[in-house]
Amino acid sequence: MTSNRHSRHYHNSGYRNYSKAKSYCVPLVKSRCDPLQVVYRLTDGSNRLVDGSTNVDFAVPKSMGKAVVRNRARRRLKAILRELSDEHPDLIVDGYYLFRVFSDIERFSYTDLRSMVFKLLVDTKTKRSRSMNISCSMNVQR
Repeated sequence: MTSNRHSRHYHNSGYRNYSKAKSYCVPLVKSRCDPLQVVYRLTDGSNRLVDGSTNVDFAVPKSMGKAVVRNRARRRLKAILRELSDEHPDLIVDGYYLFRVFSDIERFSYTDLRSMVFKLLVDTKTKRSRSMNISCSMNVQR
């Protein structure tokens, strides 16, 4: 039985969609805090602008451990994102997010990981607003 992967809010990986970032017309925004990186963009793979939807992908490498460990890391990140989006509804804006894990996040407590994700989302939001202002001003000058 096949499942419609695009109907879910959270996905497990997104490397392929984000690998050709230079071909997109809207700039990519990247933020990194030691074990995590967030990559944000406003368009989907076909350069269509997002119409009020948010898509979150997670990329956890196999070098982090077995599937149980990787799935636990994804579940922890999902729970933190749900909690942060309930507390700060304007923090996660429409678009495509990729959370990349670079090292074992099991060693971090929930509060440490939550503060890292919060910092990354705030940084991503400020970079996004700056890049959107720059791209808008470039369009006006043409």
